[in-house]
Amino acid sequence: MTQTMPRQEPASKRSSWLRWPLTHFLALGALLWVFQTLTASPPRETITISAARVEQLRADWASEKGEPPSAQDESRLLAAEIDEEILLIHALDQELYRHMPAARSRLLSLMRFLYPDSAGSDEELLAQSLELAFHRRDPMARDNLLTAARASLEAIAPIADPTDQEVEDFLQSQPRGDQFLEGSDPEMRRKGSQLWQAHQRRSWVDEELKKRRELFQIHIEAPTPSLAASSASPSP
Repeated sequence: MTQTMPRQEPASKRSSWLRWPLTHFLALGALLWVFQTLTASPPRETITISAARVEQLRADWASEKGEPPSAQDESRLLAAEIDEEILLIHALDQELYRHMPAARSRLLSLMRFLYPDSAGSDEELLAQSLELAFHRRDPMARDNLLTAARASLEAIAPIADPTDQEVEDFLQSQPRGDQFLEGSDPEMRRKGSQLWQAHQRRSWVDEELKKRRELFQIHIEAPTPSLAASSASPSP
């Protein structure tokens, strides 16, 4: 008996589907999805300034200045608040609450005062203090961490040794800076150079904080209008 060989379709017919426009569209779509998945940036962390915090900033300003903050003043207050939040995030990332004596001591003191019968170790108490947000809620603990965070950034600022002219120009622009230029005392010159470097480090940190703002999603909750804004609004 003669066996019939299975009929095979021509190669041109088997591969014709590769030339269909829909196939090309789906393939390109799949490649685009893979590319976007591999190159997509991770979601940005959100920094939220609560409405209550905005109100507190306004109240503190009014208490010190005797009048509500203007729109520009409030903008500067919020920018400074955002920078402080970024510094706190840096402090937590670098675990400065463990390494900086003032910050560590304050948090442990709070925990031992509130929980005198606790048998937890220092590390356990520190972890609990963060869970309770004492690093934000307690003004002294917050200030200690902010100081430590700024100091840690200033320590890595790429500042070169200044020239004599740079030091002289800087000191002349500062109140009472001329006292470091009087005479030829090398010690006074050295102190003047240190003042210049400290200023440059602070300026570098300020610029670094501006850059880091771009890494976060900033959300400012809307409080009630400020008194300045209310008084400036036309009456109905």
